[in-house]
Amino acid sequence: ALIKLSAMVSINKLIIMKSICSKYTIEEVNHEKWSYYWPKVSHHNLVQSWEYGEAKNTAESWTPIRFLVRDNKDNPVAILQVLTKTWPLIGGIARLNRGPLLIKNNEVTIELEYKIKIDILQLLISILKKYKWWVLFVAPELPNKKYLRKKLMAIGLSYRKTPNFGSALLSLDGPEDEILMSIKGKWRNLLRKAKEYNIRVECTSTGYQHLDDILNDYVGFQKQKGFTGIPNELIRGLSRHEGKDWKFIVYNAIYSEGGNKLKPYAGTVISIIHGETATYLIGFTNQLGRQTNANYLLLWSAILDARDNGCRWFDIGGLNTTTTKGVSHFKRGLNGDEYILQGELWCSAFPAFN
Repeated sequence: ALIKLSAMVSINKLIIMKSICSKYTIEEVNHEKWSYYWPKVSHHNLVQSWEYGEAKNTAESWTPIRFLVRDNKDNPVAILQVLTKTWPLIGGIARLNRGPLLIKNNEVTIELEYKIKIDILQLLISILKKYKWWVLFVAPELPNKKYLRKKLMAIGLSYRKTPNFGSALLSLDGPEDEILMSIKGKWRNLLRKAKEYNIRVECTSTGYQHLDDILNDYVGFQKQKGFTGIPNELIRGLSRHEGKDWKFIVYNAIYSEGGNKLKPYAGTVISIIHGETATYLIGFTNQLGRQTNANYLLLWSAILDARDNGCRWFDIGGLNTTTTKGVSHFKRGLNGDEYILQGELWCSAFPAFN
């Protein structure tokens, strides 16, 4: 009886998989095609950008493969970037982080969007053997809802014991005063105090020549605060790109005591514009910066700059249970719309290992 039941489950899974495969097709795309569809995506995120994939390749030897998914009427539905590592004879691993990204379609409801994303994940599972990926890791762009958890497990994915990614989006629609008033009062007051000091913010886009000095200070800040940040090599890789929908921007706070006498910078914020969204990548201040609330002025400058560059959203760059108390308090002061995504899942091309 158990053998019959197991056989029936396997047949049902095969029928569902064939149904998904007949509904959608998936193809690799080059930079030209990706760049065409990227602006058509709703709610971009940094880690699915072409430039992020290239930076991961340079810094950590991950090979990015970009896919376009079409429906059975040949309409484009979604794009996704998979990072891979492959070894001769052994095979390889693949990782999809915060994908797939759906192409804008006003007829697609939220619930249908979730269903399409899960269908696409199932389609990705179906091509594991073709690409000789023996394991797939997935951190999908789906909210942390229980019923979605069940659906993800139903397609053969298992959860790993890793913290769920979370962050918050600040809407940039509307004038400066309206955005400012959407922020919590205490955050606004500290921003106002920062403006009373003799601080000016210098802004430099892609190609910043003194990045190594900034990153050395960032490493020192990590040691002082006892946390592990974004690897320097990855930040360097991200800084090397420039394009129509991409800007790597460094903001430095410079303190002046009066006249032309300048002190060393008080702190730094780096943000990246990638489509309609900008993401707060890193930020830190020294003792002078903390005394003058420079971090508030730096981040506010990045927010306004993103709006002036046509962005609709500013992502505060991470906010979950692993975020330190001080950073969490600072970021929550922006009063953005918080979100928590599903955790990381995995599956193997070989059922015996699942």
